[in-house]
Amino acid sequence: VDLCPGLDSDLELEILRMKKSKYKTPHLPLSLSGRIPRRLWAFLLGRRGIDAESRYSEVKDAALRGLARDCRKLELPVQGKGPFKEEFVTSGGVDLKEIDLKTMESKLVGGLYFAGEIVNVDGETGGFNFQNAWTGGFLSGSALAAGLH
Repeated sequence: VDLCPGLDSDLELEILRMKKSKYKTPHLPLSLSGRIPRRLWAFLLGRRGIDAESRYSEVKDAALRGLARDCRKLELPVQGKGPFKEEFVTSGGVDLKEIDLKTMESKLVGGLYFAGEIVNVDGETGGFNFQNAWTGGFLSGSALAAGLH
C-alpha cells in the first residue's frame, strides 16, 4: 500500500532525515506532514520499534529507512477473515418497499435510482452483497440508459 502517493521513496526518506536534523529536541510528530492519520502513524512507528515518545535525533537511520519504506510500500499480511458477522460494513438503508426492483428507481422520487449498500439488503456473505451491488448497478444503469433514448 502506498500511503504517500506522488512521492518517491528517496524523497520520503529525505523528508524523514530533514525532520531528524531539524527536530533535535521535540518528540516525533503525531503524523507525517498531515499525510498519514495519527493512529496509522502510531502503528507504523510501533512496527519499526520506534517509541512515539522518542526524539527524532534518537531514531536510527535504519529505522527511518524502514519507516519511509512502509510509507511507500506497506505490506500487510492477510491472516484470514474475522468471526462470522464482523464482515458487515453497513446495515439498513432505503426500504425495498420504496424501490421498483425492476429498475431500482425510487417509488417516492422519480428519477432517483439506488444500488449497493444504500439499499436495505444484508447478506450472509460478502459475495451476496457484491452480487446485490452489481445487479442493482446493472438494473439502475440500464433503466437510466433506456430513458436517454
